[in-house]
Amino acid sequence: MTGEGVMRRMMMAAVLGLGLAACGAADEPEATPGVEAPAAAEETKPEADAPEAAADPTETARGEAEAFVRTLYTRMDDADFAPLDPAVAGQVFTAEVAGMLEAARAWPDEGLHPALEADPVCLCQDPHGLTLREVSVVEASADRAAVRARFDFGKADDAESARAPLFILRREADGWRVDDIRTDDGFSFRRTLAE
Repeated sequence: MTGEGVMRRMMMAAVLGLGLAACGAADEPEATPGVEAPAAAEETKPEADAPEAAADPTETARGEAEAFVRTLYTRMDDADFAPLDPAVAGQVFTAEVAGMLEAARAWPDEGLHPALEADPVCLCQDPHGLTLREVSVVEASADRAAVRARFDFGKADDAESARAPLFILRREADGWRVDDIRTDDGFSFRRTLAE
């Protein structure tokens, strides 16, 4: 083969190589100086595919415990809602406290057991005129919470009608339930039941 033939072959190979390189590059956008190329499709994940952040169990408990106490006061307007009623007590109190209520109903002394003399949720005998002012979670974990309710029967600044019980809640299989109700003057519904 002559030198001229070898040259032709080399030129053909170079042209063919350039053509193949140009075909391969056509699939990729050319880089523009100073501008970053978009990330490859494999590196970009749609937001919908990203896992949602797991809810904080303590924050969930706080929200649920607060909602449970608010519901107790919302239901005060319902004529069928009487927390001490055997038909309702299981929706309000823990199984243990509901059992203590049963024992209090069978109190052998004359008259009514002291724990049954007033509704412990409103700390009253008649919730008429009750206005819930605030519900705040004092502390909470996944299965226990302390929630303060502030309410009154008149004006918010009327000290005589203002109440602020602390609800000690426990999560049971069917949801949050009241395990005790305490006041700042030392009252404990559970302790009164145990007398």
